[in-house]
Amino acid sequence: MKVLIMGMPRSGTMSLVTALKQLGYTPYDFIDRIILGHLPLWTEALHAKFLGQGKQWGKAELDRVVKGFDCVLDVPCPFFTEEFLSAYPDSVVMLNKRDPEPWLASMNSTLFRVFNWPSWPSSLSSTPSSQAFGIPI
Repeated sequence: MKVLIMGMPRSGTMSLVTALKQLGYTPYDFIDRIILGHLPLWTEALHAKFLGQGKQWGKAELDRVVKGFDCVLDVPCPFFTEEFLSAYPDSVVMLNKRDPEPWLASMNSTLFRVFNWPSWPSSLSSTPSSQAFGIPI
């Protein structure tokens, strides 16, 4: 792993992906987690880390999901900063950030809106992650 970008979504991540690709990197972005079917794996990792359910992730688990990529960014990667730093100590680390007020406005007008979709509660109400992470149901 060459680059760890540990900022939150809506803080320039799409611009960073574009720039990284132009520089010849292969970034592991949120869309890759969807396309590759990694979201259930990350849910397991979140449950292990924050709820004590399951095995904590280390280098072997990170290697499994980031294989073929040389940089990571976007959620849930920032929630595993310590694990990434331990697994890839020679990586360059970047923290992309944004002022809180515009960040929250952006999140409220995009990602947080999903929580208000009529189908959101029925699609998640039975999942442990919806209850564990305070997703409104």
